[in-house]
Amino acid sequence: MRIQSGFQQNSTKEAYGVIRAIRKKCQPRISVIKDENGNILTQREEVVKRWAEYCEALYCDDHIHDERVLCELEEISPPPQEALENSVLKDEIIMAISKLKNNKGVGLMEYQPS
Repeated sequence: MRIQSGFQQNSTKEAYGVIRAIRKKCQPRISVIKDENGNILTQREEVVKRWAEYCEALYCDDHIHDERVLCELEEISPPPQEALENSVLKDEIIMAISKLKNNKGVGLMEYQPS
């Protein structure tokens, strides 16, 4: 009822807030995971351990790098001085964010250098 009245009164923020609250209560939680052999783990300790193993393997750097890729990156990277001249300043980002309206879509923005 509150959802319908929110839409009728052009108060979409309220209507979607109610929808979000309803959906949040009903989301199922998955507490199982498969190990590296495909076996299903259901015990909390095993699940946590497997997630730790997975993340460690995912972000592991074995120091094997393709030299061709590194050479390509060096070729397309701008010289250090040029990179500094064309970089976006933190103050410019802060100013752009401060101009955004709350609870509104961004839409198109024009860049106006200072």
